[in-house]
Amino acid sequence: MRHGSLRVIRVPPSLGAIRQALQEFESAGGSLACGLSNEGVARLRAAYSGGRIEITDLERFAATLLTQSSSEVRQLMDPSLELEVVAHACEKIAPSSVFAPHFFSEGFQTRALKTLHELASCRIGSPELRQVAVSVDDVFSSKLTSLADLYDAFLEATSLLGRETSFQRLNRLREGQPPPSLEGPLLVGVFCDENPLNLEVVRKLTEWGSNLTVMIEGNRDSETVFGYSEAVAKSLSAPIQDLQATPTLGSSLFTNLIYKGSSPAVTIVSSSDPLAEVEWALRDAKSSGFDQTVIYARDGSYLQLLDAVAKMYGVPLQAELSLPLAEMPWVRSLLLVIRSLLDGPQALSDALSSGRVCNPQMIPPSSLSALEMAGASGYGGIDSDPKSPLGEIIAWRARALETRHSLGDWVELLGALASLQVFSVPEDSVAPQAAAARDALLDSYRRFALVRSLTSDGGASLGEFARQLHDLAESRRARLPNRSEDGLVVRTSSVALGECPNLIVLGMLEGVFPKRRSEDPILSDFEREYLNSALGLEEGFKSSYEIARNERDAFVRSCNAATGRLVLSYPQADDDRDNVPTFYLEEIKRAYEGRVTLIDRPRGSALEASSCVFDLDREVALGFDEGPEPPDPTEWVLDASRVQFTIDPAEEVSLRQLRDGLECGFKLRFGSTELDRNDPRAEVHRALLSLPQTTGLPLQPNPDEARRALERAFANIVASSARKLRPSERKLIEEEARTYFRNWVRSEFLSRELWPKDPGSTVIHASFGHPGLAGFLNLKGVGGVTLRGGLTGYARMGRYAVGILHSARSSLVLSTDVEKMEEPERLELAAYLWSLSEGSSFVALEAMSIGGDRTLFVCPRLSDQNLRADQANGLRVVDLGTLAEFLPPAKDLIRFSARRMREADIVPAPGKACKFCRWGELCRSSAEFLDDPDDGGARDAS
Repeated sequence: MRHGSLRVIRVPPSLGAIRQALQEFESAGGSLACGLSNEGVARLRAAYSGGRIEITDLERFAATLLTQSSSEVRQLMDPSLELEVVAHACEKIAPSSVFAPHFFSEGFQTRALKTLHELASCRIGSPELRQVAVSVDDVFSSKLTSLADLYDAFLEATSLLGRETSFQRLNRLREGQPPPSLEGPLLVGVFCDENPLNLEVVRKLTEWGSNLTVMIEGNRDSETVFGYSEAVAKSLSAPIQDLQATPTLGSSLFTNLIYKGSSPAVTIVSSSDPLAEVEWALRDAKSSGFDQTVIYARDGSYLQLLDAVAKMYGVPLQAELSLPLAEMPWVRSLLLVIRSLLDGPQALSDALSSGRVCNPQMIPPSSLSALEMAGASGYGGIDSDPKSPLGEIIAWRARALETRHSLGDWVELLGALASLQVFSVPEDSVAPQAAAARDALLDSYRRFALVRSLTSDGGASLGEFARQLHDLAESRRARLPNRSEDGLVVRTSSVALGECPNLIVLGMLEGVFPKRRSEDPILSDFEREYLNSALGLEEGFKSSYEIARNERDAFVRSCNAATGRLVLSYPQADDDRDNVPTFYLEEIKRAYEGRVTLIDRPRGSALEASSCVFDLDREVALGFDEGPEPPDPTEWVLDASRVQFTIDPAEEVSLRQLRDGLECGFKLRFGSTELDRNDPRAEVHRALLSLPQTTGLPLQPNPDEARRALERAFANIVASSARKLRPSERKLIEEEARTYFRNWVRSEFLSRELWPKDPGSTVIHASFGHPGLAGFLNLKGVGGVTLRGGLTGYARMGRYAVGILHSARSSLVLSTDVEKMEEPERLELAAYLWSLSEGSSFVALEAMSIGGDRTLFVCPRLSDQNLRADQANGLRVVDLGTLAEFLPPAKDLIRFSARRMREADIVPAPGKACKFCRWGELCRSSAEFLDDPDDGGARDAS
């Protein structure tokens, strides 16, 4: 039986309209208002202050309805522990469930909990679910049956905890007798979708509340925003009364209306990348005044980027960051000490002296020395006061190793460890963050132990406890409090946005704002519609469209929050990101009718020193104005260092070293390091390009056998790297390999027709030093060079001694013009031909490129041998002249490189090699850093 009156008023989504409604409520004698959530309370308080109305949260009323204390209600209404129970329930039923592939995903467990709450709000329990399952098709039936099993497992797990589930609280609230009515009018603000328990409290209030007013946000001119407000009014069976208010920019969005007002001024800014976007936002906030600006960032990655850039510029932020526990310094220091306790005294000494422990100054040097001296003898030989910081740690270790403790004991031990002197929270500016990190870790492990103890508790050793704690720190997140109470305000929720003169909204991209619409993996939109129809639920399960519609609500609120200037910002697309600006930008251009300012800020644009607002920017701008500083000379300081880097070319050097020595002394010593050696795709790619040599392509009998040999070898490479490659990477490299194999096989057998080798003369894997292939090149002045490596194959072709080179990294095949041949290619070619000349006066090198093109270099071209070319298929013949003509200039190049090796010359020679040198970004003499580089090409052969 309802006592008193019920009124539902709809206000435009702006703080001004909410303030107007509260003032009217105050004029009618109202003195008490509450919000259904913390954000709702914050929105009411942002809109109203200084009057007679007391604004509080729903816990006060829920405590009265549930006849429990406010703190008990707060615990009951907190669903965070329920998520842990859902995870346990998922594990229990996963093997027999259609949801099994998803059950161990944290995101799926969160979604499962929300679905269970939806079932409770629709008054559907496990028996009802099974009844519905009987009347529908098999696929839907099995899904409902699995959902019913999850429902049962959740109730069972929660009962083992001795707790009341939110479903049970909901039913108790529905069935309970109403308490005495409130004295005086009450206003309840509903500003977004609320959980079922909160909405049920509102329904219960309508049964006994005196003069109850429910305020909802909405726009009567648009059916595509604030759909939840219509649902709330419908569930209360009350008509909606619209509050007349001044039109705002937000009230014109997603309608056919044009906004005629002039405030706020709207600017759309596109930046080159997220970092440039955040940097620009902070500069804009500095110019406008931090106290006049609010930044709205809905995506968590923007918060971390904002925090990092703000620290760099020295900007204080009022923002709560959500970070993984493992990234919090206090947690990292505790995990470091626990791991070191497993490894011995030396490891503990290293940890305590590393500077990464909270209070390292508490450990005196004498204690560290005692740990180092203990060494292999263990902790037993350490004489330390049990009350000293080190003595506390050793005593805790002894207690932890006494026996295999239960999880409940480990909760107590973790609390004891966190209270040791070395982990005490320092009294400084980071104290609130450290305390929050400590409390979050303790709470996470307490919850973990509680849920794991539902079925069995076999206990854990210190090593197992350390792994459990590490896994929790990697997977759990926690909010850190504001670093400043008077800095730049950052908001992540539109409900909590207050009015501000200058509002900057970051990340206006499809998928970020708005978030992408996606169907529920547990109950699809079709299944939700079917359930609503089969069960006769008018306000039942919401579709993905209705859920995604809330994104528009957030955009409307943010547009209404800006009173003077609204900046909508997004990063542009580049090679790494396919960023698509949100369609909301087009909607605001339509509503504002061409009065939107567009700004494009590419990263390449330099700042003028006179326009910089931060000292750091000013220093950078002045540095660019002064021009680059000349690099310090690259030289050896100690003779011992020179000796260590001396290379004796007579002791074996590769052709790659000879080329590097010719091009640049710095590259010779440091440029051969494989910087991508840990890149699995690069590793597979290198193995792929070596297949013509490893499979012995020159001796394969026919094209089919050659192709199969390549495919078998490649399959082994991929299999050995399968775990390192993502599916997309594997597919790309497989497509690439098929193209290579086709070109290599075609080229191989075409070349055999054009340049036939003498039968039985082909030898594969011919190393330098093999008969007919000299390994030592005698050079006057440097004592000669011993070559390391070799050729893919060696053969005879009439009077020619032919070397076969399948080298994906060599550019020889492209050097078809002898006069324009680059010096490194001339050196490499000369080395091969000089080596081949040991067994014949007539030599040739057949080189194949990565794409299958082939060039036959002959020295010289003999008239009695018909060496044909096939330009259309990429097969060419190049006449180098006689050996006496070609070799002498090339020998000077080899001699120059050998002398540079022997003399440990490391002076950089800027030039074309800088474009390909892996160390180009680290070498300050690189051509990329000089305005007028010396090409480094001059050689002194003397």
